[in-house]
Amino acid sequence: MRYTPVMRGIDAATGIRQSVRFVVRDGAAHYAASASGTPGGWPSEKHLCDAWQAGAGNGRGRRLRTVTGSKVDVIHAGARNSGDGPDFLGAVIAMDAPGRPRRIIRGDVEMHLRASDWFAHGHEPNPAFASVVLHVVEDAQGMTEIAGAPVLEMRQGARRRKRAATAATASSPGLLLTGMGKPRDAAAMLDALGDARLEERAASMEGDIAVVGQEQVLYEAIFRGLGYIRNMTAFQEVARLMPIDTLRGLTVGAGDEDARLARLAGLLFGTAGLLPSRAHDRFTAAAETEWAQHPGLESLPRRSWQTFRVRPDNHPARRMAAAVELMRRWLDGPGLLSDLRGAVVEAESPRDAAARLTGALVIPNKPSALIGRGRALDMLATAVLPFLLAVADYESDTDLERRTRQVYAVLPNPGESEAARRARHFIADSSGNPAPRLSARRYQGFLSVTASSLTGARESLSPDHMTTGG
Repeated sequence: MRYTPVMRGIDAATGIRQSVRFVVRDGAAHYAASASGTPGGWPSEKHLCDAWQAGAGNGRGRRLRTVTGSKVDVIHAGARNSGDGPDFLGAVIAMDAPGRPRRIIRGDVEMHLRASDWFAHGHEPNPAFASVVLHVVEDAQGMTEIAGAPVLEMRQGARRRKRAATAATASSPGLLLTGMGKPRDAAAMLDALGDARLEERAASMEGDIAVVGQEQVLYEAIFRGLGYIRNMTAFQEVARLMPIDTLRGLTVGAGDEDARLARLAGLLFGTAGLLPSRAHDRFTAAAETEWAQHPGLESLPRRSWQTFRVRPDNHPARRMAAAVELMRRWLDGPGLLSDLRGAVVEAESPRDAAARLTGALVIPNKPSALIGRGRALDMLATAVLPFLLAVADYESDTDLERRTRQVYAVLPNPGESEAARRARHFIADSSGNPAPRLSARRYQGFLSVTASSLTGARESLSPDHMTTGG
């Protein structure tokens, strides 16, 4: 028996940082994994900082909590500091403290394995640490505040919701890699991983439905989808600062269609901190005027948005213009929630439902669509269908659950990409026969681990790196 390491990283199903090995036994690749470092702990403060910088702080849409129970949303994790002072500078967080209104906090974040390290490292009298607004630690040691700033515990391998954890365990990639060698085996593995990814997202939404309602959860999920990877959290924060009920109330009685669109643009661009902007040329001046009429509303700082090396079509201002058009469509008639649910339960077939759902999200524009078919398909796979599954579970609607799963199974892949090409290669027959169709479900499963990791496991069992995607 020999062990060959092939990938390291954060397991997409469990959230645990792992060193993954394939046990080569009897000519087959079997999976084994063990958490790195001490049991349940981060190996070092650097690893804790690496996880925060890599996005563990935003919890993939789940709200973190301080030791005292305040909900924390990481809008901007901050810039990592290589010199004297806190570990992350210029962070932006939103905090919901019990009994207090939601507020945006800007400042620095300090990381420690143990809360007492703040004192052991001599930070208390150092003026460079005066702007710390949040302490992220593995062990709070009973402390709720340090130097007036709240303490948040971020433990390695934090437990997911019970439903998501069960689904992830049942479809672990390691269990399915045993004996894998045929395209249909690899395709089945990706289908199972895709199902687990759907379950995980639905589980996170179901709990929020009970707190803020179905419409707000869908609203946040769609905004998050508009943000792509780099601006997901900032877009979701816009939806939380400007809830759908507030947006609807402020646009009632706006006058004709142009006046209503200008008001929507003013409220959403203003909340996002993206005014002035030329993304909505026809309504730029009117949008600024509308926003000026609501001086009590809060907006995100511009540094919340990432624009470096972002394609023009994916720029936050253009994506916000798409949100304005989508909200105009939502606030007219029965609403987007009704349209999306109706598309699933009333369609003659799953493929017909997929087409209707796609049409509900596509927003054409010249020279390029504000929301094209590829982006719409990705939003369906990562936001809309998980939401509908969460609604089905919340309402015990077995018909909606069955239909939602059927649509997910036939939903096309969003489009060609490097990851998609690697996914097709992964399930292709080594003899050169065509690979099974790459659906959105299989693509989502493939994103549970990187294309390079899985391809490396299949081709040569060589060391590689694992990340989560999408």
